[in-house]
Amino acid sequence: MNRRTFLGTSFAAGLVSSVLFTKPFQTSANGQDMRIETEVYTGKSRQPVFENITLFTPTAVYDFSRTGPEKITVYQRKLGRFVLLNVSEKTKVTLDHETVDGYVELLKTRENLSDKEPFLFNPKFTESFDDSTKELILSSDQMTYRIKGTQSKSDDSMTAYVEFADWYSKLSATDPRQMPPFARLELNKAISRHGLIPKEVDRVYRPKNSAFGTAVEAKTKHYVVWQLSSKDRERIENATGYISDFRNVSLSEFYGLAEAVAAQ
Repeated sequence: MNRRTFLGTSFAAGLVSSVLFTKPFQTSANGQDMRIETEVYTGKSRQPVFENITLFTPTAVYDFSRTGPEKITVYQRKLGRFVLLNVSEKTKVTLDHETVDGYVELLKTRENLSDKEPFLFNPKFTESFDDSTKELILSSDQMTYRIKGTQSKSDDSMTAYVEFADWYSKLSATDPRQMPPFARLELNKAISRHGLIPKEVDRVYRPKNSAFGTAVEAKTKHYVVWQLSSKDRERIENATGYISDFRNVSLSEFYGLAEAVAAQ
């Protein structure tokens, strides 16, 4: 699957699904614990092409891929950094805010790309919002987002969600195979203004240049639970251990770009 057909697959798109839990939930007094299970669909597909679980705690966010090789993205909120984990390879990369922002600024200078598809580098949307249905629409000639959301349980949860959504979107700038994050960042601003946690996000993208793929429709569904289960906390404990145990590698090695260049 061409990753350019998504604007931040994983968490950054938005989802909804019915999930069965076999272990009891553990409540939290701080009100920041949240679990979001995500499914991503493309075109007319009835089966998700990507699935992940995102767990929010007061100090960090843990994003676990459930499609393909197991990878975990840990956003350490208090430290202002990401730790990317490849479980099968037992490797990791650490990126702080300054480094991620540096990649975003570097991407803005890529005139060879921005000249081909200016919208992706300077997106402009017309916004409409129906407060009774909590439906938000951002529209333009090339891209349209239609979001169905729910109000956050607390201001703390909303702040944590938007903070992670913004930095996760920016993180895509570190991978040259992904689309620029700027349209998604505009969506994040609108979500924040209306205090919405997305449940469903429909996105239609009509590129003007074939270098960015063909017209594609994508749907993401988020299933939001305002508590973490004991299984969730086990996942977090495992990820914390991986951060200590895995070896550091370069970003290009982590993404598999070094091997791709060598094979050419």
